Amino acid sequence: MLTDQDNKRIKKIGEICEAIKKLTDADFAAVDKMIVEQTTYCHPLKSGSAGRIVDMGLQNRRILNALKETQKEVLALAPIMKRKIVKF
Repeated sequence: MLTDQDNKRIKKIGEICEAIKKLTDADFAAVDKMIVEQTTYCHPLKSGSAGRIVDMGLQNRRILNALKETQKEVLALAPIMKRKIVKF
């Protein structure tokens, strides 16, 4: 049996799925632009900082790609969720 705490956690995931469904190509493009800036960052006097920023950009690229794939999965399930088989 699900507890109130379980239901709150399930609802939270449902809200995240709804937010992911609403992401647009413009949202992804803005993040992609930031990633390009991060991965091409170069500063001759701050190589340590530059390296960390480039690494952060590479990590953000992986996250963005995973988010795009997650959106595809969530959108593929949208018709099923509308039938109230799964209710968040």
